[in-house]
Amino acid sequence: VAMASRDMKDKEVKDFADHNIKTVRYTVAHDAIIPVVNPNNAVKGLTMAQLKDIFAGKIRSWDEVGGAKAPIVVVGRDSSSGTFEAIAQNPNAIGYIGVGYMDKQTHPLTMNNVKPGIESAKDKTWPIARDLYLFTADNVKAEAKKLIDFMLSAEGQKDVEKAGFVPVAAK
Repeated sequence: VAMASRDMKDKEVKDFADHNIKTVRYTVAHDAIIPVVNPNNAVKGLTMAQLKDIFAGKIRSWDEVGGAKAPIVVVGRDSSSGTFEAIAQNPNAIGYIGVGYMDKQTHPLTMNNVKPGIESAKDKTWPIARDLYLFTADNVKAEAKKLIDFMLSAEGQKDVEKAGFVPVAAK
């Protein structure tokens, strides 16, 4: 069983197919991606176009989106993500986190006037989201099938919600 926050790439599917293995994807949760800023930043919301332009480097100062005249510091994520610390320490920083990681260290931005959170992710009004997957071979072994069945059960989906993600319909 492989866990992923993205779908398999064509090359990955082909690599398995070249070994006569067909893969099966199971969507086990949804995640909302939340742009966040330092709590002292005056900007409390953006449009999708503004967010795109910030991360593309076209908008470089907070005053271009209603904030102070200060350079925007874009915090990217890596394998040892320090998003919280970087944004908590820099009032000009912007980054993004999963909905389950929202806390008081950062301020979540509204997007297109939609408030971020579990509810807007559930009702599909939140504009930035991804699915979370489990992948197996199509001849899934009994032990792996038990895990998949649990994750898709009502009990497993309660755990998804406890972890801060958005459940899928339990089977």
